[in-house]
Amino acid sequence: GTASTVTNCHNVGSVVIGSDYYVGGVVGGQYAPASSVAKIVISDCSNSGSVTSSSFFVGGVIAYARSTSEGTAISGCINTGTVTNTSTSRAQGTGGIAGYFGGSSAVNVEIVDCINSGTIQIAEGGKQDYMGGIIGQNSYGHISDCNNAGTISGYQYAGGIVGSNSG
Repeated sequence: GTASTVTNCHNVGSVVIGSDYYVGGVVGGQYAPASSVAKIVISDCSNSGSVTSSSFFVGGVIAYARSTSEGTAISGCINTGTVTNTSTSRAQGTGGIAGYFGGSSAVNVEIVDCINSGTIQIAEGGKQDYMGGIIGQNSYGHISDCNNAGTISGYQYAGGIVGSNSG
């Protein structure tokens, strides 16, 4: 099938959205039904702008990437911007590269060669779960050769690379 791709795209401006779903520096959400034959590819993209929202998923590069039957690949992406989730009640994912990343155990879902040096944080009094330097919430995703040098602050489930890992 045909791939759905975002390649060599760069954001330097601020992204500030209230309480909508899927807020990212480059891509808000990229997904298709599990039966889709299109592979999702995001490569060589970067964000240096601040990303601020109280949404379910917030990411420096992409907020929400859910795999299709052909898989999902994120590679060579960089975030240097500050990513802030201002929610005081929602509990989902916020990450330097992706807020949510995953699919099912039956497909190839990978994130490789990505770097975050931006701060990943919640607003004062926030109760945001799943904060990660690379991925906030990971489900069945394979992570390799990724680096985080940014500061991560969260309420629960905060990690330098991944806030929550399942699968």
